[in-house]
Amino acid sequence: MFLLLSILLVLVLVIVYLFYSHYYWPYKIQAKKFSCITGPAPEFVFGNLRQVLKGEYAPKVYEEWHKKYSQTYLMYFGIMPVIITQDTRVIKDVLVKHFDIFSDRTQSSCNILKFLLKYNKSLPTIGGEKWKQMRRMISPNFTGKKLRDLAMTMDKSCDNLKEAMVKASSKADSIDVTEHFNAFSIEFILCTVLGRQCNLQNGSNELSNVIVETLQKTFGNLYGQEKVFAFLSHFPMLAPVVKQFVSTSSLARQWDPLQDVAAKIVKERKETKTQSRKDLLQFLVDAEDDSTKDGTNKLTEEEIIATTLVIVLSGVLHHFTYTAYLLALHPNVQDKLITEINSYFDANPDATLYDAAENIEYAEMMLREVFRLYPGINMLARMCSKTCTVSNGIVIPKDTVVYIPIHNLHHNPDYWPDPEKFDPERFGRNPEVPYDPFAFVPFGEGPRMCPGKRLAHIKIKMAIINLLKDYKFVRAVDTEVPLEVENHFQVCPLRHLQLAITKI
Repeated sequence: MFLLLSILLVLVLVIVYLFYSHYYWPYKIQAKKFSCITGPAPEFVFGNLRQVLKGEYAPKVYEEWHKKYSQTYLMYFGIMPVIITQDTRVIKDVLVKHFDIFSDRTQSSCNILKFLLKYNKSLPTIGGEKWKQMRRMISPNFTGKKLRDLAMTMDKSCDNLKEAMVKASSKADSIDVTEHFNAFSIEFILCTVLGRQCNLQNGSNELSNVIVETLQKTFGNLYGQEKVFAFLSHFPMLAPVVKQFVSTSSLARQWDPLQDVAAKIVKERKETKTQSRKDLLQFLVDAEDDSTKDGTNKLTEEEIIATTLVIVLSGVLHHFTYTAYLLALHPNVQDKLITEINSYFDANPDATLYDAAENIEYAEMMLREVFRLYPGINMLARMCSKTCTVSNGIVIPKDTVVYIPIHNLHHNPDYWPDPEKFDPERFGRNPEVPYDPFAFVPFGEGPRMCPGKRLAHIKIKMAIINLLKDYKFVRAVDTEVPLEVENHFQVCPLRHLQLAITKI
């Protein structure tokens, strides 16, 4: 009897301890730090994680909270406090004005890419001075001058895409444009980044399909990174165990073949020491910190491999599918873009596709509107390294994560009149309603903005311009309208898009 009572007493004490340490302290006492910020009531142990991951369309949950509370509100992943904001003044403070305090994305122990990839020393996974040094060396490799050196390679991939789509359209009333665009994206990366000449439009698209599928599994699994955050918020001492578990999982093993190939190519390139190659890998191999004259701060082999992998990850965009879909459903926009393309080449008959992509203003306006409606990722995160007061007197305590819900921000009617409408004129020189630049952050903003933004824009514009010189997208009988998407960490089409391609 005494033993049973002792066991019951121990259980009661354990329950009391767990309740206090995992509910009362973080959600009641710690909440006093955020006295000026309200938010949804957290649940025992889980915080607000289950509300976000309960199977709903994730941005819809954030929108409900936004309407109920304010532009800036507080929630919890586990016991980790997270401030969600759509206030562009706060966003500017976090991304630009106080960047020195918000320079890191998240706690380094909670970065899923760092867990999954064995070559993981890249810009998204490092912070502090090392990030500054690497960013300083990598950014110059994405300038207009560097990308212009790749123009001929880009042209070839654009021609391969056009030829394959036209050939496929001659055999059927509609074609799978998503598969063609996926193959183009991977081919483009292999050619411009790794210097591997190929034509994935001919024969099997197995490589592109495998990479796209792996990406979707990595980032589309109901905010896998947030699950890691929530667990480690309770048990930070178990970070090494979680890392070991994730790094040996089947998902991590899916990345091994691609990482091994990238490592082999990088090692071969460093050994050949050729200066004649014109691709991003060679630029990275040659990259060194301008602040040192002896070149001792050149990128290491592991850093080059990791950076190459990140470029591959970032280069597989679904925005080709969205662009074609929106143009097919808005023939007035497509016709205006075609007119602008024809006018440009009539006035500049010797211009390259790269020149056209750089100079046709309406193409840039159209693409920005695509990225507004379908941002590549839904959430931008920054970690506060020191207690800071931002706009509206909001105090952000040290070690608090600030989330910017990009999809919600881009669809916020306070910033975008009729936000669901596809209207490239929003980004014209003299729009009816000037937009707030910090309400449009598909690639982030400030010093930590994605350095590959220019490459992504050039790639999409070159391919679309090349197609629209002679053909246009048309809605087919089997075109899915509206286009259903999976909207968690990334915005991904649930199914491949079918469209018709017709001669102009």
